[in-house]
Formats: sequence, structure tokens, C-alpha cells
Amino acid sequence: MTLASDVADFLRELKLDWIDAVYAGSIPQELAAETDSTVALVTEVIETPDEWNNNTFSALSQTAQVQIFYATNFGVPMQDVEVFLMKKFMSAGWTIAVSDPHDIDPDTKQVFKTLQFERTKNI
Repeated sequence: MTLASDVADFLRELKLDWIDAVYAGSIPQELAAETDSTVALVTEVIETPDEWNNNTFSALSQTAQVQIFYATNFGVPMQDVEVFLMKKFMSAGWTIAVSDPHDIDPDTKQVFKTLQFERTKNI
């Protein structure tokens, strides 16, 4: 399992009714222009060995990025769902590394939000 697929599974397990689909790595090309659904895209930012001792490591320092592409007709306050999501990640042992401002996708004109979460995973 990859970091991106692990985080995507975590998002799916939350059963958030405002996210229509979750993808790890990339959004399928045939769905990239779809603007009627809210989609979460999970990608890996960094995954490096950590907690060194006796010339080996016992943990991985991981950062995952979650980009939320909102449906053009999204009817819920974005900040409310984003705060809820950030709190769920924090409850699962992640810290918030980045919370970028909302932006507009130049191709689809959808509003999107980029979040990055960090954790140290013992192995």
C-alpha cells in the first residue's frame, strides 16, 4: 500500500457525504473535466526514513496532499467541511502542514483547496 492509497482509504472510511469520489495519485482522464461532483485527490509529498538509531530507522516521516475540487454547484459552506476534515485528520494522529487559500482550476473553473498533512509512522 502506498501513502496516497492509505490516505485515500482513510478519506473513504470517513464516509463524507459531501465528497463524491476519492482518487489516489491522479484523477482518471475521462473524469478530469467533470464539474458536477466534488472530488478529493490524494498525492504523496514526501516519505523519508526517520528516527535513526544504530544505522537504521524505525519510522517514516510522511506528508500527504489532499486537493478538494468542489462541484460547481457545491451547496455547503466550504470552510465548515474543511475544518471538519482537518479535525478528523488531527484525531487520527496527523498534523496540518499546509492549508492553502482557495484557488480556481484554470481548466474546469472549479474552486479547489489544497491541504497537506504530516505524520510519523512507526514501522
